[in-house]
Amino acid sequence: MANQAERNILPGIRVQGIPLGDMTKEEALSKLKQRLDTPDKNKLLITANDQKWDISYQEIGVNIDYQKTVDKAFTVGRNGGSVKQGLQALRLQYLQLDIPVSYTFQNKKLRNKIIAINDNYKQSPQNARLLLQNKKITMIRHREGRRINVGATIEKIKEGQLEIHDSLPAVIETIDPQVKASDLSSINYILGECETKFNPYSPNRVTNLELASQKINNTLLRPGEIFSFNQLVGKRDKKSGYKNAPIISNTNILSGLGGGICQVSTTLYDAVLLANLHIVERYPHSMAVGYVTPGLDATVAYGYKDFKFKNTYDNPIYILSSLQDNRLSVIILGGQNNNSTSVQLITKINKIMPNVVVKKTSTLETGLREVKYSGSPGYKAEVFRILIKDGNEIGKEHISSDYYPPRQRIVLEGLGKGEGEKV
Repeated sequence: MANQAERNILPGIRVQGIPLGDMTKEEALSKLKQRLDTPDKNKLLITANDQKWDISYQEIGVNIDYQKTVDKAFTVGRNGGSVKQGLQALRLQYLQLDIPVSYTFQNKKLRNKIIAINDNYKQSPQNARLLLQNKKITMIRHREGRRINVGATIEKIKEGQLEIHDSLPAVIETIDPQVKASDLSSINYILGECETKFNPYSPNRVTNLELASQKINNTLLRPGEIFSFNQLVGKRDKKSGYKNAPIISNTNILSGLGGGICQVSTTLYDAVLLANLHIVERYPHSMAVGYVTPGLDATVAYGYKDFKFKNTYDNPIYILSSLQDNRLSVIILGGQNNNSTSVQLITKINKIMPNVVVKKTSTLETGLREVKYSGSPGYKAEVFRILIKDGNEIGKEHISSDYYPPRQRIVLEGLGKGEGEKV
């Protein structure tokens, strides 16, 4: 009997809940294969909250090493001398040790499967945001995101925490949104707003306006932070959806990608001025634009001309930007306090009429004239920001001095046919 006991697995040993005590290795091996090597058990159940995914062993290349598992079960309680082994055997009869099976799997297949599960499970966070309707500010609260930590879930399996035909809870991570409801709780007041008009029948330009407007909409700027138009809006290229529309380049009107978005930076600039925020970087156009008073524009060019401003308030500020019909609107929201002041912008403008250049040409009959370029006036513009409290001026700030050169008017005057062209 002693020799028989030495050849058997000790009583109280289980593998995956299957009792193998008092069995020989051969008997245990046969029983394990009979009980575990079945289609309904050859799968791994991954769980995450209330969701479940079955993964067949074939999908992840699982191979159960029955022989290694039986060998491991046989060695339990056989360490040390005879007295120690006797105590271990006695303890096993009462404690009932359960041993996990030994297995291998293909790392790449398992990783790809967990990634696919995560793609189905993950949920992006949603920022808290503000709405303005009829001058009333309302908040939509944030939502946390979630995802499976693929690496940690795989490590959990590698560490032997997987039990065959049992479920394995995936390692879940919570993703915080960038803007939470608490970040917006102090915002209850319109600091500044501006509206400009555009031609709704210029589809490419409208597309560019919409793209840039969406980029700056719902932007939160915390105290001391600097807003960069180029950084937030990004590169103006076809990949980003921008289209060709008129742009101003060195007093010339050309076609270029992203044409029109300077109206967004300009409208934002005026709202920022009225919100009494500090301008860090701003450039005027090389010629006056039709949607705003000279001196109140802000041109941008990705890579070398940016519009930047700083939140100098103690509370966060929030930017709303939208298009409706033929109007572009930008609103700056912030916190109101007893020291709130109103802002007035004063512009002093000197108009500069263009020169008229007459060019002689034989393409017209003698005495006839034709306007080749109508030209446009230039301007010298100075902008001041006036701070008003309780109806009284309490401060005056010089904002900018800008020069917009006139574009000359060119008139063709006829010499008559065959006279040759003169300038």
